Amino acid sequence: MNLFPAVVAVGLAFGVAVVAKGKPPETGVASMIAPAAKASVDTESYRLRSANDRACRLSRGAEAGAGTYAVRADPDCERLLPGLSKVRFWQERDDGIVVFSRDGTDELVTFAEADGIAYESFRPASVLISLATDD
Repeated sequence: MNLFPAVVAVGLAFGVAVVAKGKPPETGVASMIAPAAKASVDTESYRLRSANDRACRLSRGAEAGAGTYAVRADPDCERLLPGLSKVRFWQERDDGIVVFSRDGTDELVTFAEADGIAYESFRPASVLISLATDD
């Protein structure tokens, strides 16, 4: 029995579905930390935690376009990193990097996927901050 034509047909159907949707299915850490009802929720709540166990909350709004979201950080985020309470933009890049910015161009904090279901900052090097959903 020759299964090759069936395998090719399934592969083509999957490829057409992906192209029709416009992007591949989400499989990275970013999809794991975001709530399942991502599109139907106006804001999502996250917790930032520093290595010295200081923590604060931040709310991410709906996508404004091209992987950019509006963000509002609690005033106590200033204890983690000066300027963090003034963050207004969350930018997700194609390589899985997440950047927090105050004006859309500066890169105050840059996160990469970490082990588990969170992100960890790698810039600035002076402070380590984790980012995860706020349960």
